[in-house]
Amino acid sequence: MMTGMSTEVCDPAELATLREIFASRPEALPPIGSDAVRSFEAEHGVLLPEPYRTFVAEVCDGLRAGPPYYGLLPLAQTPQDWGSGRPER
Repeated sequence: MMTGMSTEVCDPAELATLREIFASRPEALPPIGSDAVRSFEAEHGVLLPEPYRTFVAEVCDGLRAGPPYYGLLPLAQTPQDWGSGRPER
């Protein structure tokens, strides 16, 4: 069972549990890797919080199915209901 996650680093045991959970889900997109995360951060001028940055880099970059993907969109994807006239994500 996972306990309160740190916002600074991912606990290796919790990370292993997340990998196991998402590896068994066919709708899970593959992780994008640390280089892609750093590239996204540089392009958008942001620093993603831990453990999210490690999650998309090493576990899963969103889901392919579920309404709307169970809230787990790929890193660079804007939600369909984002709407026109809203500032860029």
